[in-house]
Amino acid sequence: MANFIRKWILETQLWVSVMVSCLCLFFGLLYQGINYKRVFLVFFSTLSAYNFIYLHASGNRMPYRKISLGLFFIGMLGWVCILLEERDLYLSANLLFLSFIVFMYNSGSLVIRIRNIFLLKIFVISFVWAYSVLWIGNSIVPVSIPGFISVFLFIVGITIPFDICDMGRDSIQTIPKLLGIKKSKYFACFFLLSSAVLFYLNFPEKTDFVVSWSLACGVSVALVLFMKSKDSYFYTRFWIEACSSFPFILLYLLQKIRAIL
Repeated sequence: MANFIRKWILETQLWVSVMVSCLCLFFGLLYQGINYKRVFLVFFSTLSAYNFIYLHASGNRMPYRKISLGLFFIGMLGWVCILLEERDLYLSANLLFLSFIVFMYNSGSLVIRIRNIFLLKIFVISFVWAYSVLWIGNSIVPVSIPGFISVFLFIVGITIPFDICDMGRDSIQTIPKLLGIKKSKYFACFFLLSSAVLFYLNFPEKTDFVVSWSLACGVSVALVLFMKSKDSYFYTRFWIEACSSFPFILLYLLQKIRAIL
């Protein structure tokens, strides 16, 4: 079962695409208007972007290169179809902006690759995720800067474990390589707890959403602290990645319990 999940769910980037879509659903409910076309747009954009990055990085060494290449084109096709249907110039500009960042992040033709700049990798990834969730996946109301920072800090917190997992393979300077595993875990927990506090300060009247976000941050802290660096591929790619779905899942459960009571 684990091999099936790794081959068909994780390495095809389907899991990460679903997880970022769950964040879009959570914030769509928060802003009282889920735009499902936008959620699918984020899903297809993530699917194509991650497959582009991994195809570019691995070359012919990827075991499932043909599958990932096919998913990249499926993602691009879905991206183009929804974009043509939306016919939104502002949305197109935002997508081009993020596409440019992804290309610059992964381009090997540049003199200095963005991902090779000191400690920049994790913040570029977190910025793209937060921007995608709030400005691409949702368009109901203007997004506040504190709300953006809260999502940004959450993504930074759950991304640090990935850098811990990749310490032996990374040729660039990352937080775990600079601080060590133990201190990096504490930094991740600090970012997650800061995200919970900032979310509360930004949405104090949204009780169910604050509770769901805070619980998601708390569960994420526990997963980070109990993470072991040895054999952590599945732990990070599945469980840590799943942290992005926790706010939506917890909100759903909380509202169901409230309805029963």
